[in-house]
Amino acid sequence: MARSKKAAPGRAAASVQVPELALSPDILEALDLDLTRGGVVGEERAKKITYLALNTKLCDQPVSLALKGVTGAGKSYVLKHVLRLFPKKTTYAEFSSASAKAIVYAKGDYQHKFIVFHEAAGITHEDTKTALKVLVSDGRLIHKTVENINGRFTPRTVRKYGPTGLILTTTRAKLDAEIDSRVLSVPITDTPEQTRAILLSMTTHGRAEHRAVPTERWRAFHEWLAQQDNRVDIPYDTCLAELVTFGPHEWRRLFRHILTLIRAHAMLHQRTRDRKNGLIVASLMDYAAVRSLLAELLAVQVGADVTKEIRETVEAVKRLTTFELSVPATAVKRELKIRALSTVQRRIGKAIELGYLQDLRDYRSPGMQIAPRRDLPEPTNVLPTRAQLRACMRSGRKHAAAVQE
Repeated sequence: MARSKKAAPGRAAASVQVPELALSPDILEALDLDLTRGGVVGEERAKKITYLALNTKLCDQPVSLALKGVTGAGKSYVLKHVLRLFPKKTTYAEFSSASAKAIVYAKGDYQHKFIVFHEAAGITHEDTKTALKVLVSDGRLIHKTVENINGRFTPRTVRKYGPTGLILTTTRAKLDAEIDSRVLSVPITDTPEQTRAILLSMTTHGRAEHRAVPTERWRAFHEWLAQQDNRVDIPYDTCLAELVTFGPHEWRRLFRHILTLIRAHAMLHQRTRDRKNGLIVASLMDYAAVRSLLAELLAVQVGADVTKEIRETVEAVKRLTTFELSVPATAVKRELKIRALSTVQRRIGKAIELGYLQDLRDYRSPGMQIAPRRDLPEPTNVLPTRAQLRACMRSGRKHAAAVQE
């Protein structure tokens, strides 16, 4: 059974009044409700995952994220509003862009904090990427240099300690491989329905419905949480390791992320969870909540599936090219019944970047000439259902696989 060590400060504080939020049966739902009332429309999954990941700063290895979406999709907007729910000084350090030296020589430390880049393009130097990778993976960064002091070259060592997480936003479907393999990729919704909902929220009537987000309530809850004994026991972690659909080597890091997010969910709900030998006991409700957020994302990230939008786009191109070598983007637009050509072009661009479509235009072609490149993967459930986990705990691995939710 997996146990998380007592994360600093993580000391029980019996004299501190228990916040009302701590007694909520579903804190992530309360989060979504408060942010939606505050004008952060839709993006339920992105809001919940970002908030849950930020709480993993209290764990041994924080879960890093990359919020991915087209320009103007709202990824920075979601991140900005979730960050406001945390005390900045003890939770995160923000950068728009930075060199490796800026990260090394910044005041303070990164222990049990997140480094936030509001655009991955701000990570411009290889040295910066290396510094972030080392700090996130190893939990410490040791930088040795030589300084000229009074005409004499003197060696100096600068140390930055973790554990540290990384959160960034990007317009790219794929990042640098070394960064991508260390983060959970969270797509921001780019659908006509989401755009319509955002536009309606901007109207006079929509703005009249907005309510101020009670940030102080959330910050007080987090400050209370940081003072508790947040060690967690996951009694079903062995069953989960046996039942998860094994994929490429990325699963080694992703499985650790899954366990950490389960711990974080149990930590948030510790007042409604059992304790055993001083440890919070993660329930299957914690797993079910994390699975509902991650199952599709993980399948996409390891290449076992693609997003709904990409699948629809690639399948539309395949239908259109049954008797044609290639088709223009306007034909795909008509097939998908999407008004904005730019939306279709972005989807096609992502599918090309992922290798499922190709552009066959040459110097004589006025625009895109889209054709299939390789087949889509069959949809796969990479995480077991709650019922399968329960069956495994009761009866063993061989009976669990046959159980359906």
